[in-house]
Amino acid sequence: MKRVNTKGFTLIELLVVISVIGILASLGVGAQGPIKEKVGQLQRSAMLRDLYVYLQTYQQDFGSFPSVQPTATRYEQGGGVRDLYPLAYTGRMDEKELNELLHPPGGQFDKFSKEPRPEEFDKNHIGWSYNSCARIDSTDPLLADQGVSSGQLRLQTQDRGIKPLSNKGVMVLLANGRIEKISAHKTSGKLLGGDVVKDWGVLKD
Repeated sequence: MKRVNTKGFTLIELLVVISVIGILASLGVGAQGPIKEKVGQLQRSAMLRDLYVYLQTYQQDFGSFPSVQPTATRYEQGGGVRDLYPLAYTGRMDEKELNELLHPPGGQFDKFSKEPRPEEFDKNHIGWSYNSCARIDSTDPLLADQGVSSGQLRLQTQDRGIKPLSNKGVMVLLANGRIEKISAHKTSGKLLGGDVVKDWGVLKD
């Protein structure tokens, strides 16, 4: 009587293969978070560079950085965010470009209307906080990820209605063109980074 020599996996071999695939899959899923965070940082950094070019062009054309609000009400009306309204009314950017540039990854924001109004330039529509008093020859911050109002990044709570874009810290554009990634303390939520953070969040005008 001939024995038929059939080829195939034994149950143990099959279980081993399934286990290896499971381990590899779990490693891939575990790495997704840090990779996604890094991609988001790179995207936000690129957006900040684009905004920097615009702000410098605006400053050369008009002699100052964008500002359309009365001094006394600037902080109360959105922490300087509405100063970015010239992005629309100078005609340099349309509604689609504004949506792409001012909505960094990691946050939920309302889209601009076809003809954006000043009231739309608030923290519900814009992913950046803005300081119109920064000067070109200083290291004062021009823009930073939303969620920073007074040097305190609230990791678990909403800051003026919107959660920070990243609970790891913020991206900050300085007036000299440098972009800083400022980390946040894991428990206190306070920003780390020395003199860059010292007066951040205080609108000097």
